[in-house]
Amino acid sequence: MKNTHLSFLFLVFSVFIQCPIIAQQTTDKDNTATRYYKILLNPTNPTTYNEAIRYYRGAYQKNLKQKNYSRALYDLELLAIGKFNIGAYNDSEILLVEALKLTKKDTSQAKIATRKRIFYQLSLLYKNLKAYDKSLALQKRSLAYAETETDSAQIMINISNILREQQAYTPATDTLKYALRQLKKEQSDYLKAYILDNLGYTELLTNNDSSLVYLQESLWLRRKLNDPHGLFSNYRHLALYHEQADNLDSATFYASQALDLAYQIEDPEYEHEALGILINLNSDTLAQRFKVLGDSINAIKQANRNTYAAMEYDVEQEQQKTHVAKLESERQKRINTVYLSGIGLLIAIGGCCFIWMQQRKKTRLLKTIRQTEASISKKVHDGLANDTFQVLSELQNLNNVPEHILDRLDKIYIETRNISKDHSPLIEGANFKDQLTSRLNSYKTDQLSILTRNLDQVDWAMFSQLKKDTIYMVIGELLTNAKKHSEAGLILLSFETRSKKLHINYSDNGIGGPVIKGNGMQNMEFRIRAIKGTINFESESNKGFKVQIVI
Repeated sequence: MKNTHLSFLFLVFSVFIQCPIIAQQTTDKDNTATRYYKILLNPTNPTTYNEAIRYYRGAYQKNLKQKNYSRALYDLELLAIGKFNIGAYNDSEILLVEALKLTKKDTSQAKIATRKRIFYQLSLLYKNLKAYDKSLALQKRSLAYAETETDSAQIMINISNILREQQAYTPATDTLKYALRQLKKEQSDYLKAYILDNLGYTELLTNNDSSLVYLQESLWLRRKLNDPHGLFSNYRHLALYHEQADNLDSATFYASQALDLAYQIEDPEYEHEALGILINLNSDTLAQRFKVLGDSINAIKQANRNTYAAMEYDVEQEQQKTHVAKLESERQKRINTVYLSGIGLLIAIGGCCFIWMQQRKKTRLLKTIRQTEASISKKVHDGLANDTFQVLSELQNLNNVPEHILDRLDKIYIETRNISKDHSPLIEGANFKDQLTSRLNSYKTDQLSILTRNLDQVDWAMFSQLKKDTIYMVIGELLTNAKKHSEAGLILLSFETRSKKLHINYSDNGIGGPVIKGNGMQNMEFRIRAIKGTINFESESNKGFKVQIVI
């Protein structure tokens, strides 16, 4: 398990231990500065955070203009910490590098302490970005500015954390033990407890039994100090220790203690951390899935937050980029942006034109099909059907004509009339609902009933002639299919308008069966898709046939 929460505790710890000059410089003499200072250290509201950023940017420009470099550096440091605390690592890096360059102009006695803080903050930034080698080099460089054993111990804790992230557990452990030896007996129990907790957790990652000794000693110190944040870390690590040792009861006990502390601290991140351990101890499938999803989401968020543009300025060498190089870089970026934007625009326009042409082609084809069908319908009705009826009438007036000949001619006449009816077009200008109702009624027989729902509630005026024509033809094909193949006795057609879309649901009680898309279904799909609609078929044996259409 990654020690994300420990990193968070370490950040809080370091802001108050490593930055005494910043805290000292902000006094109650300036209530506005004090308020904005606290906001940047712990941003919770975007509005007040942006106000604080604007305030300290203005202060920086003013102090820089007055050549008060010590105060200008202080403003830059606060701005960098504020950006860091919201995950804007690239902005924070730029501000810190600018501050590092500005220290060359600072002649005050605080210059050394300022550079130490900047190196520390850059190191923490690179650690969060997983640039461990760069972070480690900056911590070692900061060590050269340590003025006391306590300063050295604090920096060595930072170094051990980075080594642990690199899974270099042995040097991480050795560094913490050295830091522990650096502390004198009368020095901070708070810092000693922190080192012991880190040491215990690092030993835990290597399955070393001495881990428990360090964790318990740290727990004893923190109980004496009544340090709830530190105790949370102890309970968390003890829960992980016992989980690793398969002592699930003990692990659950310490995780529950951590959760109780999280409620007292009233920090949702602490609560989430403790609940995560308890869920991990729970064998419930849903609980485990919750944890996996939580880890995945956090990994994605961290990856997105860690995407940043690397600075060309090398902090270790403190080489400055020339003004000409900056201008050239910006010019090249603008040129690339223009090229990429132009290419993107051309691709977008080309894609839109292609889609428009394809849709126009489908519409033209659909209209051509309708014209052809109307022409065929007219020819079948006026020509073949009428001729067949005339021949049948003449034969019926003759004597001795075999009855089966008359029956076959009558069947041919009915079939040609039905073909003409199935492909007959809408009459433009006439009431669509009446024409559709007439068509539905023409399919009703003693054996087939057709029911409709909400047909009268549809505002057909909102649909184009092409769409109404398509609806008319597709419903006709569905009814023809039902009459010829489904053996249905009942058909239900429901109509509903939702969000300017027409939903048509067809269902019958026929024999059903697997959906095999022959010419009829393919024709229906083409018609509906040509007007940017959707059509879905559903059928099972002895469960009828269903169709959903959205236009």
